[in-house]
Amino acid sequence: MPRWFEVQTVSQIERFLQSKCARPTAVALALFLLMPIAALAQGSPFDTGFTAIQSLFTGTIAKVASLVDVASARLWLIEGIPIDDVVTLLEARRRFEIPIALCRARAREIAQTAQRMIVRRKIA
Repeated sequence: MPRWFEVQTVSQIERFLQSKCARPTAVALALFLLMPIAALAQGSPFDTGFTAIQSLFTGTIAKVASLVDVASARLWLIEGIPIDDVVTLLEARRRFEIPIALCRARAREIAQTAQRMIVRRKIA
């Protein structure tokens, strides 16, 4: 790029910054550039509902509930309760918090995890 172009561009920028329309133009550009970013950050009403459901399954309360369920399932299995009954107890405990299909799959997974933990403890 030729040197005269750099000098001319710098002088044009300096002249523009000294003009009266520089500040309103900068504000308008900032609004046009930042408003879409802010709108995307908020998301749609559907996204907020989705994030609420997602946090229900992945939030701190859900993790604590899973930990409590695994501990309870371990105790029930150690006491000799059959695994199908443990699954039923876990389903009954969480049936109003999550949809039934997810509740059933979650209960079965937790019971199997507790059973694997018991087997590992016996082997070790």
